Amino acid sequence: MIETAVFEPGLRVSVVAMSAIKAKFVSYLIGYKPDEYVILEHPLTGGVPIRLEEGTFWAVNFVSRGSIFSFQAQVLYTIRYPIRLVFVGYPASLDRTGLRQNDRYPVRIKADFCREKNQDGPEKKILPGVICDISTGGCLLETPELSPIGTLIRLNMTLPEQGVVENLASEVKTNLTRDDKRFMGLRFTDPAGEGYKKLMAFVNSLGALPIRI
Repeated sequence: MIETAVFEPGLRVSVVAMSAIKAKFVSYLIGYKPDEYVILEHPLTGGVPIRLEEGTFWAVNFVSRGSIFSFQAQVLYTIRYPIRLVFVGYPASLDRTGLRQNDRYPVRIKADFCREKNQDGPEKKILPGVICDISTGGCLLETPELSPIGTLIRLNMTLPEQGVVENLASEVKTNLTRDDKRFMGLRFTDPAGEGYKKLMAFVNSLGALPIRI
C-alpha cells in the first residue's frame, strides 16, 4: 500500500520521457486522488509547455521524507484553464531507493570522478563534484554532469583523518535535480577495497560524534 503522505503538494518533481532520449523536465506536484490520479503542473521548456500526449508513459521522480521515490505514470489528460495541469494515473507502487539503508550524514567533501568505461574519447573525462551526504553504503554527489543509471564510476576524495581515497568503485543508482543543481545517488560496490575501508572508518567516526557534521 502506498504511503500517501509522500505526495506533498508543492513538491518539486522531475518528469522523464520513457524513450531513448530520456528528456527530463521539472514540474511540481499539485495534488492527488488515491487509486485514481496524480496532478502535476504542466512542465515547460523555454517557457513553452512540453508535449504530453494522452496515453504516453513518463517516469516521475521526487524526494520526500528523506527518500527518493519514482514511478511510471500514464498521461490521462491535460487542461489549460485556469492553469495548465497534467493528470497522470495513480501508481500501483512506488520505487524507493536504498539511500536510507545505512545511516547517512550530511557532509561537504570535494571529490572528482570519471566513468569506469571510457565514454569520452581517448582520455577519460575527470569531473568535479561535492559529496553532500555519505554512509557506508553510498553517497549523494552534486555534479555538473549526470551519468545514466547503472554507470560505473571511480571516485577520488580526501577524508579527514583518513587521507586520500582513490578509485573508489561506485554505481549510479539515481539521478535528480533540485534548484537547478544535479545530483547522483551512488552505491559503493567494492567493500573489500582499501579506499572503502578508509571510508567506512570515516563514516563510523561520524556516527560516534555527539553532533553529526
